[in-house]
Amino acid sequence: MAFASKTTIRVDLPHEPGEWFELRLLSFEKRRQIIAEAKRIGGDDGVEVNAAAVRLLGEYRIVGWSYKDKDGTPIPVTPEAIADLDEDTSNWLMEGNNNSPLLST
Repeated sequence: MAFASKTTIRVDLPHEPGEWFELRLLSFEKRRQIIAEAKRIGGDDGVEVNAAAVRLLGEYRIVGWSYKDKDGTPIPVTPEAIADLDEDTSNWLMEGNNNSPLLST
């Protein structure tokens, strides 16, 4: 489908075998808007810009995942749950190269 906002893909987490994310595709325009907003939020602080980009991209792109709580109940994708992702997963989502799942797919 040619419309990014209507298309999703499933991406396996390389550091957590069996776990996956369902991501909405990212159009060129939406990517530009999110990066501009991250720069507005973070200002001149590169760490803050990166953190804002992860949060904004995650909130837009992550529409599902395989995570469940200890009772086996699916954990809903919410801004709070995205903010609670561990450092390894956050870093993987926002790798500083063209392999970033949030930026490249």
